Amino acid sequence: MESVKSSEKFTKTLVREDKDKPNEGSPGIIRVSNKSKLKVMLQQACTLLLEGSEITILGKEETISKAVTLAELIKRKFIDDMDAV
Repeated sequence: MESVKSSEKFTKTLVREDKDKPNEGSPGIIRVSNKSKLKVMLQQACTLLLEGSEITILGKEETISKAVTLAELIKRKFIDDMDAV
């Protein structure tokens, strides 16, 4: 992180994100992108939950609605099935 002095009162902070990082370094995190398929992400989430892991769904800007849809599908699949048992 770099700090750039833009005026006397404010400091602008530049944050560089590495978009080429694979998902492997962060287990339990499902990153939602424009190109992500819901079916694939749902399978990934199901696998993690069946292993007993906690999951975190990350969606930014225009992918937030897709992330919420994924969360709702997971909730219906796991929570409703658990209530039926």
